[in-house]
Amino acid sequence: MTTGTRVLVATDFSAGAGEALRRAFAIAGRRGAGVTVVHVVPRGLDARLTATAEEALGRLARDAPVPTDAALVTGPVGPGVAAEAERRRADLVVVGAHGAHWLRDVFLGSTAELVAEVSPVPVLLVKGFTGADYAAVLVAVDASVRSFRAARLGVALTRAPRYALLHAVTVLGENLLRLNGADDHAVDRLRRGQLAVARSEVERFAGELAPAPAEVLVEPGRPEEVVSALAARRGADLVVVGVERGAGLRHALIGSVSRHAMRGAPCDVLVVPVD
Repeated sequence: MTTGTRVLVATDFSAGAGEALRRAFAIAGRRGAGVTVVHVVPRGLDARLTATAEEALGRLARDAPVPTDAALVTGPVGPGVAAEAERRRADLVVVGAHGAHWLRDVFLGSTAELVAEVSPVPVLLVKGFTGADYAAVLVAVDASVRSFRAARLGVALTRAPRYALLHAVTVLGENLLRLNGADDHAVDRLRRGQLAVARSEVERFAGELAPAPAEVLVEPGRPEEVVSALAARRGADLVVVGVERGAGLRHALIGSVSRHAMRGAPCDVLVVPVD
């Protein structure tokens, strides 16, 4: 990750949160940055439990390998973490993917989604990557200017030596052709035509990124499915996706892709907010 001043990492003291802490400390150490460890408690929590959380946070800060302070926040998790990131002027928020009570069953990713939805800065979801730094990075984009703005910020933040730019295309008219009796050759011709148009547009945008991507991948399929599947197939360490700030992860298309990547990608995910 590139040079910065502060990394904020959210913890619930679980094993998953421990992975996020280790990643946050590693990133901060390489960047010469400080770390803030934040724990969010619900309003009305028993005073003894609050005191226990404060003590645990203090120990984490004292034992950290980089300059670290701690913050105990009361209220909803997502807004609480986001507000603390803004107050501390953090430029990256790190959260774990396997918290004790944050992420369970069909709600996998829910707390990370809530943080990413309102965070003013990029959110790194840690799923257990143990390498020194990310090497196999997949940056997902659509054809919008906002999406490439997110890609530019993500590339600058990760500073990976090589990354692949991915654009998934939902082929329009394919099902109608099949319903009308078209053979595979006709469907393939339609698909290739739409992919060629999309590639031209994506490559034009890609030319404005620095450093340039090592590869430009244009794949047919629903973006929210293609991103995670391709990350698994290529053995990615990190997926970078954008989210439109304020639109809501559950409603915006780019948010839908972000949400699916956070849930389904087998690697760490960096969600970059853009206006």
